[in-house]
Amino acid sequence: MIEKQKILIVDDRPENLFTLELILKELASIEIIQARNGNEALVAILNHTFALAILDVQMPEMDGYELAELIRSEKKVSMLPIIFVSAVYSSDYHVFKGYESGAVDFMVKPYNPQILLNKVKVFLRLDHQQQLLQESSFKLAALNGTLESRVRERTRDLEKTNKDLYIEIDKREQAEKGILKAKKEWEEIFEAIGHMTMILDKEYTIVAANRSTLERTGLPMEAIVGRKCYDVFHGLTAPPDGCPNAIMMAGTPIQHTQAEVEVLGKNYIVSCTPIFDEGGELTKIIHIATDITLRKELQKQLNQAQKLEAVGRLAGGVAHDFNNMLTIITGYSNMALVNLPPEDPIRNDLEEVVKAGKRAAQLTRQLLAFSRKQVVNPGILNLNEVITLSQKMLKRLIGEDIDLQFLPQDDLWNVLMDSSQLDQIMANLTVNARDAIEGVGQMTVQTTNIELDGAFCRYLVDVTPGQYVMLSFCDSGHGMNQDVLDHIFEPFFTTKEEGKGTGLGLSILYGVVKQSNGFIQVESALGKGTTFKIYLPRTTEDPVEMIKSVEQKPLSGTETVLIAEDEEQILGLVKKMLKGFGYQVLTASTPSEACRIAETHAQPIHLLLTDVVMPTMNGLELHEKIKEIRPEIKTLFMSGYASNLIAINLAKGNMFIPKPFTKETLAEKIREILNAVPTKP
Repeated sequence: MIEKQKILIVDDRPENLFTLELILKELASIEIIQARNGNEALVAILNHTFALAILDVQMPEMDGYELAELIRSEKKVSMLPIIFVSAVYSSDYHVFKGYESGAVDFMVKPYNPQILLNKVKVFLRLDHQQQLLQESSFKLAALNGTLESRVRERTRDLEKTNKDLYIEIDKREQAEKGILKAKKEWEEIFEAIGHMTMILDKEYTIVAANRSTLERTGLPMEAIVGRKCYDVFHGLTAPPDGCPNAIMMAGTPIQHTQAEVEVLGKNYIVSCTPIFDEGGELTKIIHIATDITLRKELQKQLNQAQKLEAVGRLAGGVAHDFNNMLTIITGYSNMALVNLPPEDPIRNDLEEVVKAGKRAAQLTRQLLAFSRKQVVNPGILNLNEVITLSQKMLKRLIGEDIDLQFLPQDDLWNVLMDSSQLDQIMANLTVNARDAIEGVGQMTVQTTNIELDGAFCRYLVDVTPGQYVMLSFCDSGHGMNQDVLDHIFEPFFTTKEEGKGTGLGLSILYGVVKQSNGFIQVESALGKGTTFKIYLPRTTEDPVEMIKSVEQKPLSGTETVLIAEDEEQILGLVKKMLKGFGYQVLTASTPSEACRIAETHAQPIHLLLTDVVMPTMNGLELHEKIKEIRPEIKTLFMSGYASNLIAINLAKGNMFIPKPFTKETLAEKIREILNAVPTKP
């Protein structure tokens, strides 16, 4: 007796199992057994006899290739036909690997369901013929026996028939239970799918909808089933332009279609899969809508962050080169001024050069602030205290026509930040608010303790949950449209008239907040003003009061200084500066030359003055190498910029001087380091 044919389908995604079973149910007189991983599949193979297995390739723990090889290694099922189905592995390599693993066919998603059905029918017919052949073989063997054996065989057949009858009755009862169980499992899977999933007829009428569809639409089942999909979701009497169902139906042949659709205030990827009967007629459409709103928003944030990061690297590199040139220009100009008498006509020209150099240095500092490569000296700050002390300055900046309100949070947490950077933030946002308000208006500054959880942070790029202090600036100005909001943090972007701003204010704001491990949110609309929300991580440390000495110390010295600088003009300038203060100077234009001098110089070397950014070896690496040769040597680093890690570490140790610098600031910093008492390790 030929048993009902069984098909094993294996996939770790419930929605894929659901779709595949719905396609295969178009075939009559088959039983479908599902497995969600390789282990479940192996258990099913031990308990059932299958005509065919359809396997997904990419699965956790055991992929389709491994499962196929295990099936082939089992004598009982070594000849079981296997069809691979994959949406990811579609190259020739993976197809050939599938055949090597024992597959008889390999299909790539999206596929035409009718093609799959036709292939399945072929293997079912082969299995049916094999069963008939087996049955015929048994009958032929029986006929070749003796009459007595035939009688005994018939008697046994009768007994077996009676027994089979009881077994058949029991099987039928079990089958009915299995059908009910399978129906329940199918319904559970359908309801559990986390995307809006519906079954439509070929006229786009919804015949079934899962729980997610009801939750996302806010409609009860009776308000959805029986209506056209375009009526439920778009309120239209016909499919809208770009309808994925219509696109699918217009195809020749009709096949799986995906399209991005904006509906219910969100973005969805809508997948439409046609289901055909045995005659090739379309009977149903499986309609699955996946919410990609969060993915698109995060992608937008990531793209913006990557763009600003790239611009920041460019700005930092430009600022580094400019600072090197400005060191030479302002350094030699200042030295020339010292040697010129007051009445010399060239003096005025050189003074203009120095003024221009200072303005250019300020511009490069702004670029470094945006690129997060400026040297910072972070301290423990309470924003309430800083803003209270700065209110008079802010009121002068904003003018008399604008009312400034400060709403401080009681018991505000502390933050770790460079106080000069906080001053930059307040000044830039105050000036922005002033320029955005025409006539009389209001600006509100507010501080708030806030704890951000994972649900909030999942909508933001590079933001971790935790405790933050939020500083908000809200103005009643003209506001900004979305196009302006997309560009406000880019350097040199401005909506002001020519000559009324460099376009660096908000880019500096972005850079200093990111350098303090914070982030910014902006809310704005035309005619409704703008709110900047700055989130800075909380620190549990308390502020330390710093007492600065105002004692004027001598700048000259007689110690020996080794200068390592790859820019020859800067090397010559710094040498000239230090010799003017009485120092003994050794120079090296490469790190290797500096190491050689440290090894061969017979007298003590008291200080290494090194550039941070040099070819073959950076300044920090050179410092460590020379420390091995001369453990007692002290070090001062100089650079047009330094990477965050190096700059922060050096600034904390007070061993860094940014370019460009004057000979006085250089001499003062050298004296400070040489006079410092070494700390015990």
